[in-house]
Amino acid sequence: MFMHLSSCVVERIIEGRRDSDRSILHHLEKDTAAYYTILGKNTTAYYTILGKDMATYYTILEKDTAAYYTILGKDTTAYYTILGKDSGDYYTVWERNRSILHHFGKGTAAYYTIWQRNHSILHHLGKELQHITPFGEGTAAYYTILGKNTTAYYTILGKDMATYYTILEKDTAAYYTILGKDTTAYYTILGKDSGDYYTVWERNRSILHHFGKGTAAYYTIWQRNHSILHHLGKELQHITPFGEGTAAYYTIWGRNRSILHHLGKDSTEHYIIQERTEQHITA
Repeated sequence: MFMHLSSCVVERIIEGRRDSDRSILHHLEKDTAAYYTILGKNTTAYYTILGKDMATYYTILEKDTAAYYTILGKDTTAYYTILGKDSGDYYTVWERNRSILHHFGKGTAAYYTIWQRNHSILHHLGKELQHITPFGEGTAAYYTILGKNTTAYYTILGKDMATYYTILEKDTAAYYTILGKDTTAYYTILGKDSGDYYTVWERNRSILHHFGKGTAAYYTIWQRNHSILHHLGKELQHITPFGEGTAAYYTIWGRNRSILHHLGKDSTEHYIIQERTEQHITA
């Protein structure tokens, strides 16, 4: 594959690898040809990293956590460069090849291309969405949440929980309890209280709808199969995800773990990332 690239592209890719602040290649610890294949030209190879060859995935997310940390928050300038603020490579690798960011903000046509016809990135995580519209009753709802207003999208990610409340149809207090203060409220949303579960999640076809339609399916997905983290290379064989009770829940989410811990980040780095990200958003 590398042999088929033009010399111009090869030079750009090699230059990108040498520049640790501009190129994600450095952080992924992959050769330039493999990286180019993963992100643009060979979705099978991408699937390999996310599901079949977990050793490679461990390399990306665990073995070089310092570099990964740089991408996610320590050097926000480099992060913006990678995602497309001023990088020529962004247009070559991501936008021209219809990256996930491209599809999360371009409109209905792109939405259908990635989510329905090609089953979306969730397909790579083990869920085929062949006939269900994710994140909403229709594309209009999805577009409102993820693409119509990028300011609101940043708000969703942590600046203003009132907007997040709009999407979950929950108040901000409930959201905070979801993340670590009250496992009972968390259970209410995820399936312990079937009435609220169906009202918020299934009827509105949220992403969790695709991971279980009720309490029974919920246990099937999250307990027997060890949750979505299993698909990302982390088997939680002896821990019940999200908690049978407060103790188990706090072990994973509240006390010192969090999802980033399971992806190769300890809680200290997580809080540093979160703090600096919030500062950046505020600024």
